[in-house]
Amino acid sequence: MKGFRLSRNPLRVIVNQKSSAAIRKHALMLLWQLIRLVDEDDDGLLSGSAYATAGVVDRLARTARPWSATLVRLGLTALARSRNGDGSWGNPHARDEYRVVPTLAVVCALRGLDAAVPAHHEWVGAAIRRGSRFLFADPEVFAPTRLPGLDAVEYTIPSLLDRLHDLTGTIADGFGPALQRARMLQQANAGRCADLRSRALTGDRAAWREFPLELLTAPPRGWAGLPVRNGAVSSSPVLTATVISAPGSEIPGAERYLRREALRHRGLWPVLAPTAELERATAAALFARIGFPLPPGFTASLCASLRLALDADPPVGVARWHPTTEETACVVHALCTCVNPRAERVVAAALRRAHHFLAGSYDAGETDAVRTPLWHYEDLGSPLRLERLVTLTALLLSGAPVP
Repeated sequence: MKGFRLSRNPLRVIVNQKSSAAIRKHALMLLWQLIRLVDEDDDGLLSGSAYATAGVVDRLARTARPWSATLVRLGLTALARSRNGDGSWGNPHARDEYRVVPTLAVVCALRGLDAAVPAHHEWVGAAIRRGSRFLFADPEVFAPTRLPGLDAVEYTIPSLLDRLHDLTGTIADGFGPALQRARMLQQANAGRCADLRSRALTGDRAAWREFPLELLTAPPRGWAGLPVRNGAVSSSPVLTATVISAPGSEIPGAERYLRREALRHRGLWPVLAPTAELERATAAALFARIGFPLPPGFTASLCASLRLALDADPPVGVARWHPTTEETACVVHALCTCVNPRAERVVAAALRRAHHFLAGSYDAGETDAVRTPLWHYEDLGSPLRLERLVTLTALLLSGAPVP
């Protein structure tokens, strides 16, 4: 029919209205469930990290405590489960160079295990070989210009390469020349890294602020000056495991902290924990932005917890390969905050497209490509509840102002 446009079909408008209402109702329900979790949980929820798990396993395997072997087995099982098909670790949807740090950390950790590892973890040898093949098939990937801007990557890479060299010598299962080439490419970083590591071990507080202490295989002198809360040293599972690996180092609650975080992530420790204050502050800002009332007592508990953790400032980064729900949601919040979508047709159209994308992806599984982690630690990670809060509130925002 001449001039007929499908978008004017009354039946389609009714169907779309019903669909939009159902999506909004579902998003609101999930949002209230999330805010209750944020309010009640004192830990927060960050995604598990192969990098952090490798560090914890490596330290605990050398810890003479009756409970450490159980956690080592739990971590090894999780690493076996989370290995990618190409032998790497890290998010499978990320580019190869983003998987270099977690894979290198895991290979180092597995190399460091002794004969006491239970027999049912015989996969370790094969994992080392396949992981090394992923890392050293093209050693030029270790050139500083090829590596992504993950947190402290200029110290993480040379430290792990040096440790792998110390564990394997020059043979390294046939990858010796590639390992040597990788270390040569990192030579400029290695000198400064070695200096900072040495200073950090002696207790130099200035070095502590710059050097990632979880790379130390022994606790630094004066470690008691680091913040310790509920069994966690500087909110780091790896640093906590490093400290308690030293004879005579006692941290009340450390076992409970490490066990709890491992069980919450099916054996994969996160890079940081707890992150409750970050979750609560972000949730409060999001709810205020969209005009939703916060649950009774939430603001009071938020203020109380923030007073205890004013130093919480996790690093943030963005990773610009395929559309993701969190990235789209962040743009929606920015547009709705800075521009009037009713006055700007281009913005309204962008929000309409964003709403359609979020409506089709907001309920995707954690391992789906649209939920590829965007946050840069030594490994790509995701503050799972914050991601869901940002996404669900953006879904509501993008649907509301668009005719």
